Amino acid sequence: MVTKEDVDSASQYSQKLELISRPLLNYTASRIFNYQSAEDIVQETILILCKKKNQFDPNKSFYSWAFKICNFQIKKYLTLVKRKREDCYGLSREYDSIKESTPSPAFFLSKKENLHFNKETIKTLKNK
Repeated sequence: MVTKEDVDSASQYSQKLELISRPLLNYTASRIFNYQSAEDIVQETILILCKKKNQFDPNKSFYSWAFKICNFQIKKYLTLVKRKREDCYGLSREYDSIKESTPSPAFFLSKKENLHFNKETIKTLKNK
């Protein structure tokens, strides 16, 4: 059964979460320079704060506890971004190796059998 003390405690905790959400967002946005991702990180942080409510020591600062959790979420985000970037660069390197082995468009344009086609195409485009 839920007691009045539990409701009061939950109400106080939700007020703390509301009060800290804006400073967390400002801090996160200043660290990652992407406002939408910062909002996502703060939402995840608040979810964690809700899940770990019972682990909070009331004798310690709620503010510093929340920022510590937010910092972990920022580090997690930055690690994921770094991995994605490495994946992109890996694909980029693969593309570069394919590109080097593929003849350039100039190679195909210079072939005599394609030359007539190219001249006709250019004339058609000029006339339009």
